Amino acid sequence: MIVLDYLPIRIVEGKGFSKLMSIIAPEFKIPSRNTIKSRIEKSYSDKKESLIKELNLIDSVSLTSDTWTSNATKSFLTVTEHHIDKDWNLQSNVLVTREMPERHTGENLSERPNSTISEFELDGKIVSYIHDNARNMNCASEKCDFDDMRCFGHTIQLCIKPCLEIPAIAKLTSHVRKLVGHFKHSTTITAEMRKRQKLFGLRQNELIQDVVTRWNSTQQMLERLCEQRRVITDVMLDTTVTKKSDTQMLLKDHEWDYLVEISAVLKQMSHVTTYMCLEKDVSASVMLPIVHGLLKNT
Repeated sequence: MIVLDYLPIRIVEGKGFSKLMSIIAPEFKIPSRNTIKSRIEKSYSDKKESLIKELNLIDSVSLTSDTWTSNATKSFLTVTEHHIDKDWNLQSNVLVTREMPERHTGENLSERPNSTISEFELDGKIVSYIHDNARNMNCASEKCDFDDMRCFGHTIQLCIKPCLEIPAIAKLTSHVRKLVGHFKHSTTITAEMRKRQKLFGLRQNELIQDVVTRWNSTQQMLERLCEQRRVITDVMLDTTVTKKSDTQMLLKDHEWDYLVEISAVLKQMSHVTTYMCLEKDVSASVMLPIVHGLLKNT
């Protein structure tokens, strides 16, 4: 439960857990918090030693790194290694995930992969280091003594943001947010929407309010709005449900057409970024076909 469900070690001291164990295994003596901690640390040390021995037999290794923020707003950096084993299977192992409270400067970011290489005895084996396309990561890679490559998936992500800032697109998505918010904040209109979904035989899906900092949520918002166009139009034109002053929020026909096109392009981008995040597939060989396909079809 602690490992699989990411529960805190202190769960073993909780009254609920003690009661559960007294029912399903009354003879079992629950280990103390310190005992569980020691066992986890011992398991980590054993697995780490085993992985180092395995990597000693490998000639070439690629590294990827990622910085991320936990729900508790703590900053972490994860370094993962990738190699081909003797049976020609792609293998990936997380080497370290460590908190990074210091500033994310190039100097500080370069220290982590360098120290990880020494820690896991990978000196001279790194053939490439893949990282995101942020300026500080690019600066960090210059301080590392091995070849680096900027993440294709992240580069695609960086291309999308300025596209959504094009005035015509930004204006339309802002309009859509207001329309979605109108439905989200009214229980009466939401109830009417559900009635008409049944009447028109449409999926009973709710509208999606996007998170401005996550473009894929904007794509989902636009796609869902297009899916529910008939219901939304019907509700907004019904003056027994919608105030006359609110009907101006309804999109015009040419705006719906524009919305469909934007959603389709963003959906293709979403498929690309999702595919590029797959851990068990080699992605370098598909980059050029993807770029060609995007240029041809979007």
